[in-house]
Amino acid sequence: MKLAKFRRYFVDQYMTVDARSLGFGRIVLSVILLLDLVRRIPDLTLFYSNDGLIPNHMMLWRPPTQWMFSFFFILSRPDEVAVGFAVCGFIYLALLVGWRTRLMQFLALVCVLSLHSRVTLLENGGDWMLGELALWTAFLPLGRRFSLDAVRASLRARRETTAAELGDRNALEVPGSLTVVSLAVLALALQIADSYIFNAIHKGGPTWRSGTAVHYVLHQDRMCTWFAVWMRPYMSLWLSRILSWGSLITEAILPVMLLAPVQKVAARRVAIVCVIGLHLGFQCFINLGIFSFAMIGYTPFLLTGADWEAFTRFAQRRKHRLTAYFDAGCGVCFQIARLWARLDWLGRITFRSSVDLAAAADAAAGTQTVGVSPELLARTLVVVDEETGTRYTRADAVAQVLRAFPAGGLWSLPLRLPGLRALANWGYDAFSQRRESISTWLGLAACTLPARPAEPVPAPGESPVAAVESPAAVEPPAAAEWPVAAEPPSAVEPPAIVAPPAAAQPPVVPESSEIVAAPPATVAPAVATAPIVEAPSGEPPPVFKPEPAVLPDLRARTRAPVVEQLRAILWAMREAAVLAMIITLLSETLYINAAVPRFLKHEQPLIIKRLVAYPRLIQAWSMFASDAPMTDQSMVVDAVTIDGRHVDPYSEATSRYENPGREEIPVRLDNDSFVFNYSGRIPGSGSYHQALTEWILAYPDRTGNPNDRIVRFDAYEVDDDSPPIGQLNPRNVHSRVFLSYPPKR
Repeated sequence: MKLAKFRRYFVDQYMTVDARSLGFGRIVLSVILLLDLVRRIPDLTLFYSNDGLIPNHMMLWRPPTQWMFSFFFILSRPDEVAVGFAVCGFIYLALLVGWRTRLMQFLALVCVLSLHSRVTLLENGGDWMLGELALWTAFLPLGRRFSLDAVRASLRARRETTAAELGDRNALEVPGSLTVVSLAVLALALQIADSYIFNAIHKGGPTWRSGTAVHYVLHQDRMCTWFAVWMRPYMSLWLSRILSWGSLITEAILPVMLLAPVQKVAARRVAIVCVIGLHLGFQCFINLGIFSFAMIGYTPFLLTGADWEAFTRFAQRRKHRLTAYFDAGCGVCFQIARLWARLDWLGRITFRSSVDLAAAADAAAGTQTVGVSPELLARTLVVVDEETGTRYTRADAVAQVLRAFPAGGLWSLPLRLPGLRALANWGYDAFSQRRESISTWLGLAACTLPARPAEPVPAPGESPVAAVESPAAVEPPAAAEWPVAAEPPSAVEPPAIVAPPAAAQPPVVPESSEIVAAPPATVAPAVATAPIVEAPSGEPPPVFKPEPAVLPDLRARTRAPVVEQLRAILWAMREAAVLAMIITLLSETLYINAAVPRFLKHEQPLIIKRLVAYPRLIQAWSMFASDAPMTDQSMVVDAVTIDGRHVDPYSEATSRYENPGREEIPVRLDNDSFVFNYSGRIPGSGSYHQALTEWILAYPDRTGNPNDRIVRFDAYEVDDDSPPIGQLNPRNVHSRVFLSYPPKR
């Protein structure tokens, strides 16, 4: 019993996540992946093609590791690489909207690993963390909420036929539990906790102990932002200590909050605030590439069900309520309303059709108040603000509906901009004039209309009037009382069966969307029929009410036992794969981090090395450790052209200074993370110097000027000492040549 209780506790505390957190996390992850892709576009030729500094054959002949995978290795020309980037962008967008989510999760992982492995010379911790986020989430059902897949599943599970049915938001929920249990949830927490705990432990140098670390980081001109340059004169010792020790304490407490054995909801909320605050601060001062955004990308997966319930309560406090009126005869309109009802998970919109205006008793008063009529709905969608009574039509109505959705201000913005608003209204009018033909062409059903009852058919030799007045004729209910089909036909309760006199024909069943009772010979077998009993003379005919057959819930799909067994096997295989990757993470953590005691060090098996290298599951966490850098570093090229001019091809391509020289490192080089990583690593990477030489000599091919032909050059590594606290100017600038052409002997 104790073991079972501990198991339930452990699963709930560390292996359970809300499906809404997974859906939101998928959106955030996709945005970060797109951001990572877009930031690489300016360097597409420079670092991803054979016209740049890192040609693919160089990486294949001199790989930094023997286990690498990237489909970008087969792309050589810039236009080929551009196609690869476009494919990645399409996959990221498909993942963003949740289309074929499972497949796109796997393909997105392949894309991000390919982008990073192609240029491992330029990697940093942010690239690792982003790839690892894509890796761990590939084992989780990210499309269960907030996705096209979820909407499609809901539309298939319940097929509404009236506007009233759209009001039941609970019935529109996607089939499936809100709770997801997997070892991958634990892996996400371990991954982010692992990075913080070792970053904190490794920061034990003098700059961190004295609190001057942030001061020295601000003087890294290769990576600092404009805000960091502006802050330099104001960075006093006490402010530097607050920021330095504050970041150190935050990194130290984050693993505790992430893995706390109690108070999960409160601990996770503290962790989310700390992660976002810490990395927004980093991003304000230094350019670390995708690192800060990748770390923030983990936070949605830390949200609990209690957080979503609190958010829902807060969002529903908003008094903004809308009523959307649409034409019931427009199939496309009704199907769009079905889609909108599923996106309106806060329940801010009430949908009403033109049938409701004609049938409901209170519709007449409402129509006079807001000015909505069936004739108007035949031309446009109408949205009424229930609080102010303001009426919106055409594209403005669509914009109001979109604004009611979560983050709706963003989705509706294009329809509200002056120029685009007029274009949207024109497009709406063009659609409105053709909506019926479009509905027919697409095969989309309209909202079910109440059918008019058929006139009773007179018996042979009987006048129509007599047939109407005959007691055998069943008087159908008024048009407004006829039910609208909302359930499967066989589940609808048929009207009472009345035995007709012998001399009269049975009444004709009205043409309705409902299945009503017919004579015994023609009753559908799904409905239980009752025998017809002759009424005694002088008494009214008896009425029988057959009980409808009980139908199973159409949403509860039963699977064959073999299918269930196969699903169980696949689930076990998935969890086993996650467990293997968790073991790999722990092994790599113990193996590569200097703070781990020697007795825990071990020789990694070959399979572990491969599982680390291929998905880039590297766990070396020591950013600005053990000390913040007290020297700055850059790279320049002094090249001489055929006509005697001195140029710097490298700085022209990578810096805002075309020819900074080697006498100083200018203020804020404005390098991106790829450039300053290349500048810092290429001097000591002799295997890649030939590619750098060839790229410099190709300078006239890029400029198109024959006089730019390079006859000789020297490549320098330039560094200086950052100023101490209270000073602004660097000191002790010196440089050294690490590459020359022609080679010096």
